[in-house]
Amino acid sequence: MPVQKFRSLDEMRRAKWVSADDPRLPDIIRFNWKAAWEMSGTYVPPRGVFKFRSIEEANDHRRAWEAERIKLCRARSHPTT
Repeated sequence: MPVQKFRSLDEMRRAKWVSADDPRLPDIIRFNWKAAWEMSGTYVPPRGVFKFRSIEEANDHRRAWEAERIKLCRARSHPTT
């Protein structure tokens, strides 16, 4: 994607939108999806159906999964050499 410079916020707002019939739209969408995927890494949510005896147990499971996800994201963004 090319870099654009703006002299005012109005110029920026007008340039932000791409019309639905713009031939560049598929490339712009593809670029944004690829960038988002690369920034997030491979996202694999927990698979299957989980049964819990209590809401506390369900919350603990979610917190553990979130903590693991955060740990992986931090390791990827700050690799140790």
